[in-house]
Amino acid sequence: MKLAPALTLLLAVIAVVLLLRRKLRPLGDLVQQAQALGAGDLGELDRIRCLLPGPARAELRRTLCPEL
Repeated sequence: MKLAPALTLLLAVIAVVLLLRRKLRPLGDLVQQAQALGAGDLGELDRIRCLLPGPARAELRRTLCPEL
């Protein structure tokens, strides 16, 4: 029967989708940050800043306040 190869392919596709979603999830915060910067929404930037890890917070600070 041809059921085993199809099932194996299906499991592989599901595994790849789950792995990619987990790896790409942190990019969602960066997309929100870019959208907030473009819209000038400083309240949203404050909320996002709290969610970002240390190095990303420092980068956001350098972007918003280059004179510091």
